[in-house]
Amino acid sequence: MAVSSMLLSIPKRDQYAPYRFALFGTATVGKSALICRYLFDTYREDYIPTYEDHFQSMAIIDNIESEFEIVDTPGSDQAFTNLIIEKKDSMYNDLDAYVLVYDITNVESFKALDPLYAFLIGQ
Repeated sequence: MAVSSMLLSIPKRDQYAPYRFALFGTATVGKSALICRYLFDTYREDYIPTYEDHFQSMAIIDNIESEFEIVDTPGSDQAFTNLIIEKKDSMYNDLDAYVLVYDITNVESFKALDPLYAFLIGQ
């Protein structure tokens, strides 16, 4: 998989609709740790498997205070399957952004994102 840097723009929308995005990656890559660091300025050293968590917060986007929701997905193939195969019925079908997370010390965690990445750029 070729790695490219992309500047993402958030589409203009109703200022009252929350922005939704989800973090995807295999187990133990640090998805929950990234969310906790960003939202709560904390870091947990221990590992607690995630079934699925939703977090809400506020942020300034285009000079407007906006609500956003972060979905912390489980580190399993099921989250990828839900998105790729069952997208029409998936809770992930109305996301504004997809954040692909991998462990820089584990090449397999990077390779595991290939099918999801291919699906997302093929849209």
